[in-house]
Amino acid sequence: MKSTWFLIVYLLALRATTEMDCLGSPAVDSSAVSSKLEAPVQRKIDFTNEIKPILAARCYECHGPDKTKSGLRLDRRDHAMKGGDSGLVILPGNQAESLVVRYVTGANETQIKMPPMGDRLSTEQIDLLKAWIDQGANWPADTEPDKPRGPDHWSFKPPQRPLVPRVHAQSWGRNPIDAFVLARLEKENVPPAKVADRSTLIHRLSLDLLGLPPTRQEVSDFVNDEAPAAYDNLIDRLLASPHFGERWGRHWLDLARYADSDGYEDDKFRPDAWRFRDWVVDAYNRDMPFDQFTLFQLAGDLLPGTNYEQKLATGFHRMTLSNNAGAGGVKEEYRVKAVKDRINTTGTVWLGLSFGCAECHSHKYDPLSQREYYELYAFFNNLEDAGTPAPPAPVRYVREYEEATRLFNQQLRKTQAAVADYENKVLPLKQQQWEETAKQSQGLPESIQQILVVAKDQRTREQRSELTKYFRAMDSDYAKLKMALFVGDEVGNNRPLPPSDKAIVIAANLSPRKSYVQKQGDFLRNGVEVEPVTPAFLPPLKLRGHQADRLDLATWIVDPRNPLTSRVAVNQIWQHLFGQGLVPTVDNFGVKGDRPSHPELLDWLATEFIARGWSRKSMIRLVVSSSTYRQSSQYRPELIERDPSNTLLARQNRLRLEAECVRDVALAASGLLNPEVGGPSFQPPLPTALSNLKELKNERFMEPSPGQHRYRRGVYVNVQRTFSFPMLMMFDGADANVCCVRRDRSNTPLQALTLMNDPAFFEAAQALGRRVLRECDGDFADRIDHLYQLCLARPAQRQEVAEMEALFSEELNLCRSNPESVEEMLGQQSLPGGIEKAEAAAWIGLARTVLNLDEFITRQ
Repeated sequence: MKSTWFLIVYLLALRATTEMDCLGSPAVDSSAVSSKLEAPVQRKIDFTNEIKPILAARCYECHGPDKTKSGLRLDRRDHAMKGGDSGLVILPGNQAESLVVRYVTGANETQIKMPPMGDRLSTEQIDLLKAWIDQGANWPADTEPDKPRGPDHWSFKPPQRPLVPRVHAQSWGRNPIDAFVLARLEKENVPPAKVADRSTLIHRLSLDLLGLPPTRQEVSDFVNDEAPAAYDNLIDRLLASPHFGERWGRHWLDLARYADSDGYEDDKFRPDAWRFRDWVVDAYNRDMPFDQFTLFQLAGDLLPGTNYEQKLATGFHRMTLSNNAGAGGVKEEYRVKAVKDRINTTGTVWLGLSFGCAECHSHKYDPLSQREYYELYAFFNNLEDAGTPAPPAPVRYVREYEEATRLFNQQLRKTQAAVADYENKVLPLKQQQWEETAKQSQGLPESIQQILVVAKDQRTREQRSELTKYFRAMDSDYAKLKMALFVGDEVGNNRPLPPSDKAIVIAANLSPRKSYVQKQGDFLRNGVEVEPVTPAFLPPLKLRGHQADRLDLATWIVDPRNPLTSRVAVNQIWQHLFGQGLVPTVDNFGVKGDRPSHPELLDWLATEFIARGWSRKSMIRLVVSSSTYRQSSQYRPELIERDPSNTLLARQNRLRLEAECVRDVALAASGLLNPEVGGPSFQPPLPTALSNLKELKNERFMEPSPGQHRYRRGVYVNVQRTFSFPMLMMFDGADANVCCVRRDRSNTPLQALTLMNDPAFFEAAQALGRRVLRECDGDFADRIDHLYQLCLARPAQRQEVAEMEALFSEELNLCRSNPESVEEMLGQQSLPGGIEKAEAAAWIGLARTVLNLDEFITRQ
């Protein structure tokens, strides 16, 4: 039955795929579906700037220069007007009869929308397409749609500072951002959302700027502060917090592909990587100007009179994967991969372009040739991985290392004693018993059988040794003891590492390498030799000397004439505060990327960023001060069809917290959080099933860090490339193998199970339950209110109190009938005086419930 069902599903899917495969499917009766087509917008449509980007982004993959499914090609006018296998698809002046419109709207007999996979056309894009066809489908003959676009693309033109628009509801806005947003809303006749309540505002702002929830006292102080400057004062206080750098530094570490290990099969530990992370956190806290921040990371070692900090910053490109195994061609292959990763990451992070598409051939959409790609390659081809002396680690880490070493040696001595005791007392008896039965056993090696038939007192020393060696190899208990000793002592994987006295950086090679175009991206097939040069479609590079170097490149990137850098940077800031950038494709400002939802606002922010001295704190303050940011995130049903992605910014977005913050808020609410800033990475406890796996590559990542160290913020978690920390992976943590510009936000049942059962969250629930009992001696409702204030920054509603009371009654009865489970639930910590064990366990159960609420891990 099951196989029959799968066959039916497969055939239906196959039929659907076939029908969706092309726009050239058999024509349908237009009269049957014409009523479904809406009237297009009434204004002149520009093909070059409005229609072609839609075709390039949504149609070229199947109907472009590389593929012409169903005989249809939409990247050239002559081909597009000729149509496909089923005939004409564009009928100038008649969008209602044009097949291309019918398929992008689903108004055809199959009701299938094109494209078949990926993002569909938005309502606005479909209206543009309809209007363009009704206006005659004007396709200028002088355009070259099959070639990459040059300076005519919007993002390749320098941003021009626009005038702040005039709006009708002037009282709503607090700064120019609101004027740009409101102008669009008024044009669409959509009112903005109401302002969020004050408890939501402080909760939102604290999570966005610090990644931590506000305390109950902080919420109370802000809610009751009627001063006009209360909100602005709150912003300033949060921006001045050292935890700001931890929150926003983590965003940058995603881009830098930060990890504490090399990657690849060996995945060796990098004991010095944390120093770069600390530099990033500190740079954000000091509000280091973004242009200086860029110069230090890309070319700090080349700055005149370079110092330790500037060299340390070059750790950005030291974060590439590294494989030192092998020699000769193998080693060179991995070096070349690292160079290409540095090019591609630089293009993505600072310019919002996919340089990697030109590695094997010229870029198919953006004006970047393969030669230009390898001219960029030449900037990074002369790099070497290096180390530089660093200041001593903080004293607290020296003490922790000494304590960890003491505990390690203590455990090692115990293991050694256990092995010796087993060898001297247990093994001889077990071997004697084995020998008595082994003579009748079959399948033993012939040499062992021959020894067994010899009387014990007549065996030679060599025979006794061989027999003992064979038996020990067969004894599983002995093998486990020896493996523990081997891993701990001989391999040293569990041995604590001393605090590092160096930092990993990059440096220029003293013997410059030549660079070549690599045919089809193969490093063994050199083409023409190239010099370091920037792409021709962007402003020219200014040289300091006779040949360009990384410092010239870094200076060029932050040159105000560069049309991309400031736009990309402010778009990243916007994404972190709204969940989506003004340009949704944060990593692609090229032809295939999305156009900005508010182009004038983007350019105003880009020019304002430069005018404010590239200050990121200043820009963040500007955005979070706006009425646009302060809007409620409450669902607006009237806009679900019209603006499902909230492109108009008619409300705030409701966002699930990033992986590290999910853990941080649980530790903060429970009172376990260790607020120490900076220092070496730590290892939180792993789920039991994983911590017992001895075949994992790097055992150093298996042992939880001792004491309060394990309760530090998620930004300091050990990042091993071949073994992601399960909790972070479950909540879509960044993949440290690649540059991550935007994290996914999934919603799966496994996340709820993680919040319920992961060791860190179980510990947090235990501590949270005890905290409520310890800090609040009122009645049940008071304690529930305290629990909600700690976790959700708001009081509990009457219905919620009733629901929690019913749950508490169930938990209490369950605990009283299962005293063994109660002991496990309570752990080793003491209870507040006068509290029954079953009652305390029931409160821990309530704490686990609240920590599992969707609201708890959501930024409203």
